[in-house]
Amino acid sequence: MGYYIETGELKLKYLWIEQYMKGKILPKDQILTNKSNDNVPVVVVSNGPFEAAGIAYSEREWEAFNLPDDFRPKKYLLVPKEEIVKQNPKHEGIFEW
Repeated sequence: MGYYIETGELKLKYLWIEQYMKGKILPKDQILTNKSNDNVPVVVVSNGPFEAAGIAYSEREWEAFNLPDDFRPKKYLLVPKEEIVKQNPKHEGIFEW
């Protein structure tokens, strides 16, 4: 896992992504059926004292965020790719799906 949406020390990152990056919060089982070429899954993982908003830029990355033995709380969003690139232009070429 290697690409993240940076929001500093902000808690409840999924709400920030929803409001400021046009992310759509969905149940995990609806993410892939609603995914398109224009958006990408983002998984906000609670790591106790902080959250990480990881970009699931490929099928392999999606699987890494959803290992069966990973019981950390997560929120799932679909975020427009253009919003991710706008937030960090270095992410322009990372999307594999």
